[in-house]
Amino acid sequence: MSRAYRSAGLARSLALLWTFLLATAAILAVGAIVLSSVLSRNLERETLSVNARHVAVYTDSVLAPVLVRGSKVAVGDSALRRLRAAVRARADVTAVSIWSRKEHLLASTYRRSPSAKAPGPVATVLRGGGAQVALTDVATRPGGSQLTRRQIVVWAPLRSARGRPLGVAEVAIAPRSLDESIGTAKRTIWIAVALVFFVLAIARVFLRQGRMAE
Repeated sequence: MSRAYRSAGLARSLALLWTFLLATAAILAVGAIVLSSVLSRNLERETLSVNARHVAVYTDSVLAPVLVRGSKVAVGDSALRRLRAAVRARADVTAVSIWSRKEHLLASTYRRSPSAKAPGPVATVLRGGGAQVALTDVATRPGGSQLTRRQIVVWAPLRSARGRPLGVAEVAIAPRSLDESIGTAKRTIWIAVALVFFVLAIARVFLRQGRMAE
């Protein structure tokens, strides 16, 4: 009888160990999903902010001196060629468009309709709202292609010498660095979860062997 009781007790102990292991695995998985989501949002927010600052500085120091003429933004053939050369020189920048103070499209490094409607952030920038940034799908292919790609888009003011917004530079940036950072962070989290689960599984094996040896 005592052996039967010990067998029943051992079965219950093993069942509890299995339950504990499965419950722990579920908790770890949920925690990993939540942590990945939070970390992804934080990385995305920080990366967008950094890109907005960099593009604003680039617009003030490089684009404005070329495009701003007195109290307006002027884009001639020479300026457009320089814009296209700047896009080709930067692996991360995929397109640049220039909007006037009246929200008219003045130029773009890829084919867009001259009557294209300005995105909402253009008006915000022109009202003095500072650089705006978003992660969105935009068409950046030359030749009028309707295909879109996920891009970081920054709208930065083209200011006069007195700091008045005279137009807006719209810069599309490939989100490769963002995707790589998020992918690395997620892999690290899941590797850590897998290691914890592996340690718990090994501990369960030792506990089972100890129970059976009793």
